[in-house]
Amino acid sequence: MSRQYAEHPEWFKLYTADEYIDLVIDFIELLNPKIAIERMISQSPPGFVISPEWGLKNFEFIMRVDKRLAQRNTYQGKLYNESYKSQEL
Repeated sequence: MSRQYAEHPEWFKLYTADEYIDLVIDFIELLNPKIAIERMISQSPPGFVISPEWGLKNFEFIMRVDKRLAQRNTYQGKLYNESYKSQEL
């Protein structure tokens, strides 16, 4: 994939940190509130990240998500609907 990105960067949608935070929150609003969120991002050693370089530590990202949740007056499961639940196997 890194080779594809080097040759055709236009094939890839790169999110800014703020765009990604809004995408994460859109998902969180739909997520069953009984599900614990363990991780939203991770850090990689220098040289392993091709793009984007946000320069955020994990705790900084979480703080920005929390702040944006408050700004949007929303929370996990706000838009969750039991009818989204898949049938049991």
